[in-house]
Amino acid sequence: MKISFLLSILAVAGLFGGTRCATTINFALLWDEPGVASTASNMFKQIFLPDLRNSCLSSPDVNNTVFKFIDAPQKGLFDILLANLQIDQLTKSGCLFAGAFDQAELGLFAQSGIPSGVPGYPSMQIHVMAPLTLTMAVEGVYKALTESLRLPEKGSVDSKLSIILGPGYSIEELQAVVDRYPGYMFFYQLRLGNEDAIVNKLKASGSTNFLLASPAREADFFISAAFNSLLLSSPYRWFLFNVRLVDKNNFAGFKVVSKNITSMEFGPISTAIAYNLSRAREIYIYDMLSIWNVYLKKIVCKQPNDVNESYSGMTGDFRLYPNGSVVRTEWRMHFYGGLGSERQRVTIPY
Repeated sequence: MKISFLLSILAVAGLFGGTRCATTINFALLWDEPGVASTASNMFKQIFLPDLRNSCLSSPDVNNTVFKFIDAPQKGLFDILLANLQIDQLTKSGCLFAGAFDQAELGLFAQSGIPSGVPGYPSMQIHVMAPLTLTMAVEGVYKALTESLRLPEKGSVDSKLSIILGPGYSIEELQAVVDRYPGYMFFYQLRLGNEDAIVNKLKASGSTNFLLASPAREADFFISAAFNSLLLSSPYRWFLFNVRLVDKNNFAGFKVVSKNITSMEFGPISTAIAYNLSRAREIYIYDMLSIWNVYLKKIVCKQPNDVNESYSGMTGDFRLYPNGSVVRTEWRMHFYGGLGSERQRVTIPY
C-alpha cells in the first residue's frame, strides 16, 4: 500500500524560550508524489496564516515565526530502513504532530514514541486522516441511489443501471451496491480517450440510470461527452460520487438545468469552491491544517486554556484533546441536485 501523505510539525528552539529571535516551524510532507509541500504551503499562507495572525495580535511570537513546508516524496514507508531513518530525523528535530493519511501505513511510527520538544506536549501525536473509500461510503451511496435514481421494480425497463468507473475505482468497491441492486447492471472502465466510445455504449444499452465514480479529470471529459450526446437531461438520471463536478455547468456556452444529476461530495461545496479545493487530497490537507491551526493558536498565541473541543471539518467531525491527540468521530458527505448555479442541496434520508 502507498502512503498518500505524512505531515509533521517540527518544533525547533526559540519559540518557547522566551527570546524574540526568529523561529522556524517546519512542516514536513512525506508523499508518494512531488509537489504536495507547495500545495500545503500555499493553502496555509492564504487561509490559515492570516487567521493565526489575527488571533495572536497580543503576542509577538507569530510575527517572529517562519513557517516552512518541506517536500519529501517517498516510494513507501514499509521499508524498515527508510522508516527508521525518518524516525531518527524526527526524533532529533522534535516533532509536535504527525498527520497520516492511513492508519495502516504508520508501522514503526506509531510505536516510536518520538518526543515533541514542546512544553505541554511530551510526545508526538499522530493524527490519522484515513480516506473515505467507496466501500466505507457504500451504505450512503446506495441510499442516495435509491432516492436520486428512484430505483424501480426489478425487471422493468428503467431497472438497468450503468456504472462507469474511472482509474482507481474497482467493481469490488461497489460489491454491496451490486448485491442489493434490484435490476440489471452494466460496467464500463473509463480512461482518457474512450469517453465517446462509452457514451455510445450507454445509448445502445437502453439504460437511463448512471453511476459515475472517477477522478475529476477523467470525469470532466466524460461528462462533457455525455452532454454533447444529450445524456444529461431527462429521462436520464445520474449519480456522481465525489468527482468535484457539482460546480461545472458550462458546456461550450450551454448549461444543464436538469435536477436529475445528484452529486455526493465532501462539503460544504461552497467552501471547496471558495478555496479552490478541487481534489480529495486538498480536502484532507485543509482539514488537517484546520485542526493544527487550533493547536498553533494555543502554542504561538500563548492562549491560557488547553485545547479540548470538537471540530467540524469538511470531511466530518473530530475530537481534539489537551495532549494533542485527535480522533475522528464522524465522516460527512453532502448531496446536491443539479450542476453549477442550478444546484440545490438535497437531503438523503437515513
